[in-house]
Amino acid sequence: MRAWEAQIIPTEALQYKKIVLRWYLSLKRRIPSYYIERKEKIMIKDDCIFCKIAKGDIPSATIYEDSDIRVILDVAPANRGHALILTKEHFDNIYEMDEATGAKVFAKATSVAKAIKTVTNCEGMNVLQNNGEVAGQTVHHFHLHLVPRFKDDEVNMSWNPKTTVAEEQQALAEAIKKGL
Repeated sequence: MRAWEAQIIPTEALQYKKIVLRWYLSLKRRIPSYYIERKEKIMIKDDCIFCKIAKGDIPSATIYEDSDIRVILDVAPANRGHALILTKEHFDNIYEMDEATGAKVFAKATSVAKAIKTVTNCEGMNVLQNNGEVAGQTVHHFHLHLVPRFKDDEVNMSWNPKTTVAEEQQALAEAIKKGL
């Protein structure tokens, strides 16, 4: 028993406590768990250029904005119409992002990609997201690239395919499945 529970509490206060407790429990059921579980939430990093752009401190050619994301045209585009989807909350990479934010980012990517295709008449599009320096990430703030592609545009996003062994692939698939 806590100290405050040992005190004699007037009936009205007890009723109020019950109402607040019921409200809190109902609210907790309605709030996605990532809001409750994430303890060290970093909304904005002062030294992050994408945080400053997402917040509006640095001007950008903004295509779309809501409370969670900002979509801008890249200032150093691979092609005309190259856009970046930035989260307003700071995540260094996809590993730090909650699934709800990821869902919003990728849902918006669909509509932005369609609009870019209509406006630029591109023949294809790369949807690219890098995590870690070894993967080509240069700004450590989650962002998704939408790169319109045109025939003979000289943009290169390729790799040399490796060979696989079916048993190793199956074992790897099972190990990843366990991590979900």
